[in-house]
Amino acid sequence: MIDKSETMTKPPYKIIYSTDIHTITNTISPYHRENEMFRPEMLDACIEETAGIGIDAHKIVPGYGWVPRWKSRQYPIEEHWDWYLKKYGEPRGNQRNIQYGFVKYMLDGGDYVERFVGQCRKHGQSPLACLRLNDEQGGAGVEGNGRFVEENPQFTLGWSGYTRGVEHYMNWIHPEVRRFKLNYAEELAGYDIDGLELDFMRRPTYFRLDQTSQLERERIMTGFVAETRAILDRTSRSGKRRRLGVRVPCHLAEYGLLGLDLEALVDAGVDMVNVSPSMFTQQQTDLPTIRRLLPDTAVYLEVSDIIDKPAGEGLSKDCAGIPRRPTDEQFYTTAHLAYARGADGICTFNFRFFSGKQDYPKTKGVRLYEPPFHIFPRLRDPEWLGRQSQHWFLCRGHGGYAPWLDGSRCAYMMRNAAFAPASPLPCRLKPGMKIPFCFDMAPPEGGARNRPTADSGLRFSGRSAVDGDYQQYPTGRNSRGISPLYQPLSRAARPSRRLAGMDCASGATQGRQKPL
Repeated sequence: MIDKSETMTKPPYKIIYSTDIHTITNTISPYHRENEMFRPEMLDACIEETAGIGIDAHKIVPGYGWVPRWKSRQYPIEEHWDWYLKKYGEPRGNQRNIQYGFVKYMLDGGDYVERFVGQCRKHGQSPLACLRLNDEQGGAGVEGNGRFVEENPQFTLGWSGYTRGVEHYMNWIHPEVRRFKLNYAEELAGYDIDGLELDFMRRPTYFRLDQTSQLERERIMTGFVAETRAILDRTSRSGKRRRLGVRVPCHLAEYGLLGLDLEALVDAGVDMVNVSPSMFTQQQTDLPTIRRLLPDTAVYLEVSDIIDKPAGEGLSKDCAGIPRRPTDEQFYTTAHLAYARGADGICTFNFRFFSGKQDYPKTKGVRLYEPPFHIFPRLRDPEWLGRQSQHWFLCRGHGGYAPWLDGSRCAYMMRNAAFAPASPLPCRLKPGMKIPFCFDMAPPEGGARNRPTADSGLRFSGRSAVDGDYQQYPTGRNSRGISPLYQPLSRAARPSRRLAGMDCASGATQGRQKPL
């Protein structure tokens, strides 16, 4: 019997750290060398490096969500490996270096989730698991699609004029697709985890809009969440309520398209809402509205390893695809705004990727840096955050429309923004053009300074130089404006420290991170 009183209390988490196992073998770290295959000690080390720095809960992402990284009854690893070898043959190159080690560990009897739980308990962190619901990035890799996806093309989305980018993935109108994921949820619930997150952001496309109404989509998704809640309660070993979380978009305009009704999901048993800008750290979100909708539910803002990932026409090849990393100050300001708007805490996503993928030094000439683990004690301290100088930024993020991505595999991120952009960026500035850049800001304790200081500044970064005279930019209701530094993205771009800038070539916060 589940303790009903726990349904009325919020989870005791201020900081939740997420580990996607793929980051272990796709980055250089103190415990992983370039092209080294997975060893179980690497999983231990990635938990140990987050111990004692203010992280309350650690969330494991055990794969893309189709090939399990636990002892599965629905799809045993032996069955998967036999099927994969017959269909694709032995993995080679990056497939072998990055993914095969995980499969070999399981074929040898290993269990990622069991080991993860044990290590979390050892280091005083609450173990959570995350199940991705429609992630396609694994493709035909060792841990990619798996047999269910490959052998059931009748369940795929197809392209309806809206789902480009994931049209080959699964259509949740089919009960067989939902049952496949529910079986995985039940297997994960069999472990001694304290909670399970359903990741609706990998990837946020589940239905063909020409086949379903919004009410039908919401009925399907709310029912799925309710069944997951029942699974967690039924499999609880101690009668303690285990937390059910959802990772959902940071802009409410997307929810009806995905079938998400937040208030209905909470009624169905959701305890934690992770407001996610997908792969970005982003300050401008609908978190304030979500807080008002869900006054008694734990709401978190997700931060990640990048602000933006430049790509597309007109961009210097030196900088194409190199992530722009958040500075410490930008992390602190993002967290301060979240707390000021009612967030209960902060979640991370892809934080280990802050160091860059392991091929960056060779393919992009980028120096690798360790992630800024030193920020976590500060991120959990709203009072300290409120006393700091504020560093606001606006970028494309999740919700900006980039036309040059329409035909790419990342088009899923653009699909809603094409109809209702949530960011004015990216944009093309021309002489005489006026574009409003609106910020939701929370002033620091004591109020914002009226007069610029040595740390004040406004910077524009773009694909090329700006034509025309851009001397004054209004920065507030009664402001006279300040002169910005306009900085094209290039290898030579090295903004000054006073502007809290980034080295575009290295992707490193200046003067803070330890080189690898």
